[in-house]
Amino acid sequence: MSNLAKENHDGALPMGQLPPGHYEIEPVQDVSAKALEVFNEPEVKRDALKEIRRIKKDDHKHGTDKSQDIEIEIWRPLKSWVIQSPTGSVYIGKIQVDEDSVKDSCVHVRAFKKHREDDSWDVKFHSLHSRPGEQGGVAFDTNEPLGWFES
Repeated sequence: MSNLAKENHDGALPMGQLPPGHYEIEPVQDVSAKALEVFNEPEVKRDALKEIRRIKKDDHKHGTDKSQDIEIEIWRPLKSWVIQSPTGSVYIGKIQVDEDSVKDSCVHVRAFKKHREDDSWDVKFHSLHSRPGEQGGVAFDTNEPLGWFES
């Protein structure tokens, strides 16, 4: 497969081009046990929530609307997309954060699971998918597809 992923299971194209390299790309699917473990890793969850709070603070300070006033009530991973590379695995997940809202109740989180020399793993939060406020900012509808993003 080229470094531009063809399609995920929803038939939607990813949101950007993967960096050069050799990849095994899994289809977007309901969150697997492995992905659930990654997204529920305390450091990943803490850093993702910290980034949401930072964006909300910046919105208030600069009069922007990237956070869409998203409320964090729950942390429920729903979908995941895994890209295997020679150095580890990129996990992109759709996380539901607002139980009451039908629309704009999810964030898209990117984490990296790196294989270490001692056969253990190191899992780190990488980024939230963030668009301009008029396009929804960090808030995603539960039906919006997952795809590659840098930030």
